[in-house]
Amino acid sequence: MTAVQYVQALFGYYDAGGFECLNAFISLNRTQVLADAAAVDAKYANGETITPLCGLPLAVKDTIDVQGYRTTAATPGLAQAFPDFSAPLIDNYLSQNGIILGKMNLAELSSTVTSINTNSPNCYSYNDIGCSTPLNAYNQTRISGGSSAGSAASVAARFAPWALCEDTGGSCRAPAIANGIFGLRPTLGCYNYSDALVLATFTRDTVGKLFVFFSYFTQSACFFLFVIQQ
Repeated sequence: MTAVQYVQALFGYYDAGGFECLNAFISLNRTQVLADAAAVDAKYANGETITPLCGLPLAVKDTIDVQGYRTTAATPGLAQAFPDFSAPLIDNYLSQNGIILGKMNLAELSSTVTSINTNSPNCYSYNDIGCSTPLNAYNQTRISGGSSAGSAASVAARFAPWALCEDTGGSCRAPAIANGIFGLRPTLGCYNYSDALVLATFTRDTVGKLFVFFSYFTQSACFFLFVIQQ
């Protein structure tokens, strides 16, 4: 399977499952994602290495800078906050032939463990999908936890293979529990967390990861750590 075919399969699954109702995305640029996947395929066709990630898409919480995407933190005050650079851990991911799937919804300014956003639905002109409260992947009458709610819902619903979250006091772990997946808050300072919005201080906040299965989680956590620390 090519990178483009995999992305097309994810989008097809997302559309067929009606997962837009989860309000998981803040920014989703399908044209850009497919173009990035095609660039990875072109490298392979030219005989270049595309390992270790081979075009694997990453869902990114919308507090982490990705050049070309807004970093809104789900608040109107950052509606047009386009970063000049990507966060170093994103650069590392891309340098290993990964691609970005999109920017994920969250509690406004990462401020709650419920992610109930009162300014909803479709309240922000910057939101291409609709920035309502992110909903639980298994029961849309329930919340998705917080604050990394969209990241967790995307992984639990299986339209993202993995996702970046960030955790000050449970913002990776609480959404993982709410959606029945695995979340990891790594050791503070494990990743270069510059070019991201920090809720409290750099003495508390850290980027984490969300995965589906425990066996996949344990192997992928080590692999992911290796990739974005390069």
